[in-house]
Amino acid sequence: MELEPLQQLRELSADDLRQRAGGIRKELFSLRVHQVSGRIERPSQFRALRRQLARVLTLLNAQAGAAPQPAAPMDAMTGKKKRGRQ
Repeated sequence: MELEPLQQLRELSADDLRQRAGGIRKELFSLRVHQVSGRIERPSQFRALRRQLARVLTLLNAQAGAAPQPAAPMDAMTGKKKRGRQ
C-alpha cells in the first residue's frame, strides 16, 4: 500500500477512511508475520504504516467531531489516579 499525502486523505469520506484503516491494519499484520519468519525487506515500513494509520484515525475522529477525553486527575505524591472524593 502506497502512503498517501494528507491532503488526499482529507478529501475522503468517513467510510473510505475506515476502509483505509482496515487495509493498513491488515498490511501491518502481514508485515509482522513476515518479520517473524525473517522475510522482511524494509523494516522502516512498520513506522511508515503506523504513522499513516494514526493520520487516518485522527482524520476520522476530527470528522466525527470527537473531542479528546480529559485524563483522570493524578496524585502528585504517588503518581496513581485519584479515586472518588478526597
